[in-house]
Amino acid sequence: MAAQPREIVRFAEGRGYGLVAMATRGRSGIGRWVYGSTTDKVPYGTALPMLVVRPQEGGSSTDVTFRRLVLPLDGSELSESVIPHAEILARQMSLEVEVVRVVPTATMAYSSGFDTTFFDPKVFDYISDNANDYAEQKAVELREMSLNTTSTVLQGDAPTRIIERADAAAGTLIVMSTHGRTGAGRWVLGSVADRVLRASHTPVLLVRSPE
Repeated sequence: MAAQPREIVRFAEGRGYGLVAMATRGRSGIGRWVYGSTTDKVPYGTALPMLVVRPQEGGSSTDVTFRRLVLPLDGSELSESVIPHAEILARQMSLEVEVVRVVPTATMAYSSGFDTTFFDPKVFDYISDNANDYAEQKAVELREMSLNTTSTVLQGDAPTRIIERADAAAGTLIVMSTHGRTGAGRWVLGSVADRVLRASHTPVLLVRSPE
C-alpha cells in the first residue's frame, strides 16, 4: 500500500531531505495528467521542493538526461523566487536555460468580457515589448552567471504555451514556483503552476516561494 501523504511529508522533513520526487499517472484518452491521490496531496503539505514525473507509456522506466531547463517568469516576485534554484540546477547539470514569458492575446481580452469600449489595440504591443525586455533582462542576468540562456515571449494561455514550449525538445525540465498562504498550513497552488503540473508530459520541479 502506498504511503499516506502526511507520512511522506513527515518522513522527508524529519530526515532533513531537500526534495520530494514522485510519479503521477495519466489516464488514456484524457490527454492530460490526472493526479494520483497521494501525488495530489503531498505538494499541499510540505515546503520542500517537489519533482513530479509522468512515467513512460506502459510503465517502463528509462534513464532521463536533462539538457534544457524551461523557466517560466511573469514579472512577479513569486515567479522570480525560483531563479536561484534554477541557477544551481543549470550550473550543476550543465543545462541550457530558456526564460519564458507568456502574455495574453487581444482575442483573449475580448473573449473574457473585458470592457473594450475605450480599448486601444496598441496596448498589446506595449505589453509584448515590455515582456520581451523583461525576459531578455532576466536572460542577461543568468548569462552573467556564465549560464547558456535564451529568452522567449509567447502569446496565449500561459499553462498551455509553457507546456508546448517544454514539450518541443526532449530532455527538458520545467522549474516553477508556487506560494503558501499564511495560516493555511499547506501549499496553495497558483492556477498556472497547478495546470502545468496537471497537464505537462515534461517533468516539473515545483518550488515553494518564501513566506
